[in-house]
Amino acid sequence: MTTVGLVQINNSFSDACYLPYSVGLLQAYFQEHSPRAAEVSFLTPLYRRIPMAEALRHLEPAAVVGISCYAWNAAFSVELARQLKAADPGRLVVLGGPQVPDHAEPFLREHPYIDLICHGEGEVVFTEILNRVESRAWDGIPGLSYLAGGEFRHTPVQERIKDLNRLPSPYLSGVFEPLLREDRGHQWLALWETNRGCPFSCAYCYWGSATKSELFCFEQERLDREIAWFAAKRIEFVFCCDANFGLLPRDLEITRSVARQKEQSGYPMALSVQNTKTSAETSYEIQRVLSASGLNKGVNLALQSVHPETLAKIGRKNIPVEVFQELQQRFSRDKVETFTDIILGLPGESYASFTAGIDQIVRHGQHHRIQFINLSILANAPMSEPAYRAEHGIETVRTPLVNIHGMLEQAPGEVQESQELVIATASLPREEWVRTRAYSWMASLLYFDKLLQIPLALVGKLEGTGFSRLIELFMAADAGRYPIIHGINAFFEACARDIQQGGREFLHAPEWLGIFWPQDEYLFIKLSVEGKLDQFYREAEALLTRETGCDPALLTEALALNRQLVKQPFVSEDCVITLGHNVWELYRSVLSGAECHPVAGTRRYRIDRSAQRWTSWEQWFRAVVWYGNKKGAYLYGVDNQTSAQEVAMPATEAACYAAVHEKYGINILNYGSFMYNEYPHKSVWDNPFPLQGWYDTLDRLGRAEANPLLMYVHVPFCPKQCFYCLCNTIISSNQERISRYLDYLHREIGQVGAFFQGRGLKPNFRRIHIGGGSPTALSRADFGALVARLRELIDFEELDEFTLEIDPRGVSADDLAFYASQGVSRLSLGIQDFDPDVQRAINRIQPPALVKELLAPEVRALFKSVNFDVLCGLPRQTMASFLRTIDTVVELAPDRIMVMFLTLAPEVRAHQNLMPLDTLPDLETRTALYLAGVRRLMEHGYQRIGADHFAKPENDLARAAQAGTLQWNSLGYVPVPRLDVLGVGIGSSSFLDDDCYVQNSYEMDEYEKAIDAGLPPIFRGYQLTSEDLLRAEIINEIRCRLSLDLAGLEARHALIFRESFAEELEQLKVLEADGLISLSASRLEVSELGRYYTGLILSVFDTRRQGFAIQPARRVA
Repeated sequence: MTTVGLVQINNSFSDACYLPYSVGLLQAYFQEHSPRAAEVSFLTPLYRRIPMAEALRHLEPAAVVGISCYAWNAAFSVELARQLKAADPGRLVVLGGPQVPDHAEPFLREHPYIDLICHGEGEVVFTEILNRVESRAWDGIPGLSYLAGGEFRHTPVQERIKDLNRLPSPYLSGVFEPLLREDRGHQWLALWETNRGCPFSCAYCYWGSATKSELFCFEQERLDREIAWFAAKRIEFVFCCDANFGLLPRDLEITRSVARQKEQSGYPMALSVQNTKTSAETSYEIQRVLSASGLNKGVNLALQSVHPETLAKIGRKNIPVEVFQELQQRFSRDKVETFTDIILGLPGESYASFTAGIDQIVRHGQHHRIQFINLSILANAPMSEPAYRAEHGIETVRTPLVNIHGMLEQAPGEVQESQELVIATASLPREEWVRTRAYSWMASLLYFDKLLQIPLALVGKLEGTGFSRLIELFMAADAGRYPIIHGINAFFEACARDIQQGGREFLHAPEWLGIFWPQDEYLFIKLSVEGKLDQFYREAEALLTRETGCDPALLTEALALNRQLVKQPFVSEDCVITLGHNVWELYRSVLSGAECHPVAGTRRYRIDRSAQRWTSWEQWFRAVVWYGNKKGAYLYGVDNQTSAQEVAMPATEAACYAAVHEKYGINILNYGSFMYNEYPHKSVWDNPFPLQGWYDTLDRLGRAEANPLLMYVHVPFCPKQCFYCLCNTIISSNQERISRYLDYLHREIGQVGAFFQGRGLKPNFRRIHIGGGSPTALSRADFGALVARLRELIDFEELDEFTLEIDPRGVSADDLAFYASQGVSRLSLGIQDFDPDVQRAINRIQPPALVKELLAPEVRALFKSVNFDVLCGLPRQTMASFLRTIDTVVELAPDRIMVMFLTLAPEVRAHQNLMPLDTLPDLETRTALYLAGVRRLMEHGYQRIGADHFAKPENDLARAAQAGTLQWNSLGYVPVPRLDVLGVGIGSSSFLDDDCYVQNSYEMDEYEKAIDAGLPPIFRGYQLTSEDLLRAEIINEIRCRLSLDLAGLEARHALIFRESFAEELEQLKVLEADGLISLSASRLEVSELGRYYTGLILSVFDTRRQGFAIQPARRVA
């Protein structure tokens, strides 16, 4: 019987240790595939650093010892090999792993006690070694280096294992069971592979060059069983070893499997993955699932460098900068913290290019953490080759290898691990390296440790000062004026020079938890412990006031807020700070990338210091400075306690809205006026409408050059009456009644289809929208039959979008999955309000938890987009309740949001009288509520479109707004420049070929009578004149772009605006005097105030205008 000992020394964290996965694979493969399996026994593997004498005792019975060698255990492994051989010269010592040199002869001659070196994947090679251990005839075993009689021998590395399913799992095969029984006191961590290989070849990394770009996968069934094993063994943390997780589409399903397992069992608690540099959408969805399930603690959007010359020299291709920015913004809105790795000292990088790169990364949204990593030379990486070093002038030094926040583990006389750090290159000489290293620590301390993030962010936003310029102001601080700041930079420079002389990367602090701190955190602690933070802030205020052009009052307030927000020990009571500007909102807008401007006016912020308390320095060191590192979680929470009027409408702003209301009798969003869903308004349409005009229009729709079409399908049924509703609804759950209506709806769709088919025409349907009512009141069978009917007319493969309106109260997650299977790609949910009192007042009870459960990540991933509708001005709404609703909406992260005012018309909809009308917010409060909601959404990164639509910047609606390709119709904004609407169902409207509007009958008996007669169920319609078309074009352009290109209009229509619209121009001048628009000879621009009164502005071009009129009067803004 041959006894084998396996060694894989991993980093450990207190009592948490990684299971030795690599050597576990060796044992599992041998035991399954070797004919000698019964003749070999294995000791439990050595998996953590222990005293050398203890390690020797553990391995004493072993005739063969296999050691897996990594950068963090290389010195220990080699010394262990030496002492093992000295204790028993006949013992076979085998080294493998990424740290053994590809060119092994010098290494073997320097270390003659090592018998064999394995190159490449070790499972097959190590099994063959054990098969021949008696004969020791190594000839023919691939991937070996050894000395035979003083002669160096090497066999070519074997072809990589393509069928990874030949490799048994060490978890599932029972390899680790003896270890788990033997060492019960540890919290075990797991290393996990789902694939092997890397398609990239970065010069500083061994991975891609070793795997020759090919990627091979383990089967899903094995991975699912391993996930279950982790849960059964209560493994809290799993580190996925894949080089580019998210590169493969299946990685999203793997992530969901882990999330499902955690939801079922509570384990694993965390899954750490290394994101791919490509497949941005898959990576985003993966991280969204990880975040929603609580599996990740932060997303690494690694770049290493953004300097094109450097990236070329190291053979790295980053995600495009615009993709990085998009991911950063999306993660920020989803409240997923990110961090970015940047390597200091890469070939081709200079101080100037490095700092310019950091400017770019911060500008594109990285505000949580940039991890500045010192470049180290890894064995076998292309960068380790002498020719590469010489070409790029790489200078290195050997320094002790210590882990950030790690303990000083080795006892006196024990082996010290080391690393080879780059401390200069041809493009970054020694002194420039020192400067770059000091810059990195200064940026971390001031910005990412949050000591000055608020003022620096505001100066950058308001003054346009580059991030690096601000950091350099502190690096150049004069010792006389700013002694503390000057001392900080001097300390950083001294630390950098110490590293160049072979000093440790991090600073050991026996009195501060006895761990190694990065230099910026060390100084954060030092300033706090020594009571120098207040002096630091005084110097920072003096420096920024002197060196920047920022408003001194705003700067003082930003510094004061930042100082109060920095987490400190021995603090237990909340505090309220009163400022004269919207400092917190400005700061949050920088983080989210949202639009926000300084507004003067009282702001009161409550700083939540009671929720988290630290009663000792040691607690604070650990919980704040250490654990907050990657997320930069160094600031307390903030609650804006400014009153409704103060936050939403400062006195000067309130006066503007009040003046408009007094003058024109309308509230913002034209409360009580036409919304111009179409022009002309339905009130002037013809009844009856000549059917021949309708048929002629339909005929044109089927031609090749026709505009794209949206099919709107109206399902009027609702099981309950919502008291606020003005929609065309039927309150009924009677299946017989629903079936009768659906029969007529199918027949109407059939009529339309027969019309086109009878003429050999194929209309260009690109979108479907099923609305109501509540379409989800239909059974699955009825909905499926309706979709099948639509498929007879519409090619679903050509659809860009299929929208379904959802009542969250009547559906399940399974229902949503069913709708997705029917082709639905976008959901529109009627939220209205999340406050229980408001919901009771409007008879619509739907708790936030219900919606959150419906939109679980795995369900959300089935749809391209989700929209929420929110109503402002409902009974019992208060500023606090409405902002809670907005915050809950933001937390649920819909792609689009529409915030509308309640339209009150109890004379038309008598059920509105069932609301407690005496609790409706008054005019001023409604305005304040709406404006506060708008600002809150924008603070969270939503892009405002018009006055009432909001979208995430990556959503197609926001992109269309940026591109100027929006269109408006009765369903709201659509992200295409041309889109006709063909409506079917009771009361539905059609807007076709630019010049024809029709509406179906509202009355069910009239609707049915027309269908029975084989006729379109048209109630009224309108054929637009050329004058109507021109005015409709103007109205649509102003609504969609908040501007009108007068020069372009004149060129398109061969007219002179001031002559053709002379009367309108006089009215526009009045609106300009009122501050609602600005006019020039070539352009009309809607102002910030004017966007809320768009209907008023549009009414200028409405020759049939009813209601308010434009009257000359005093200026209102």
